[in-house]
Amino acid sequence: MASAEGENWSQVAALAFEKRLADLFQTNTIADMEAAIKRLRVSRIEYHETINAEGYQAGRRWAETTASFAQLKRIGEFTDQLDAEPSNSWEGFFGGGNVPTFTVSECLACYIHGQEPDRDLARDFWRSALGCATPPEPNYFHAFAEGAAEIYHAVVGKL
Repeated sequence: MASAEGENWSQVAALAFEKRLADLFQTNTIADMEAAIKRLRVSRIEYHETINAEGYQAGRRWAETTASFAQLKRIGEFTDQLDAEPSNSWEGFFGGGNVPTFTVSECLACYIHGQEPDRDLARDFWRSALGCATPPEPNYFHAFAEGAAEIYHAVVGKL
């Protein structure tokens, strides 16, 4: 005990207290972070489901009200080709791996028109079809194409 003389026990206790608080804070922070990650995973799934539903409905609406037969035929054949050819996958096209110089929205819009990628044509198409120049993301376009193709396949035999 003689060696403990002159020790500032208040300071020792304060340091131990601070260390314990830091440990507790870190534990709470990890738990809070895990809860945030779990919540954001659910939110991300809901976001993508919403994007997909909106894109699908927009594709159907465009096909039912605005699209020409030639446009519907192109998108119907395009989606059939993506379904049938392992080398031409939905993920490959809509994942952005098609033409790096152009966005997925530009490529899809121009494909619908049967033309080479063109930013002005694509912008005008999306503005006409959706009321905006650029829809949100590749998943939206994938769903848009599926919705439009579904209408094509439903009516093509009846025309």
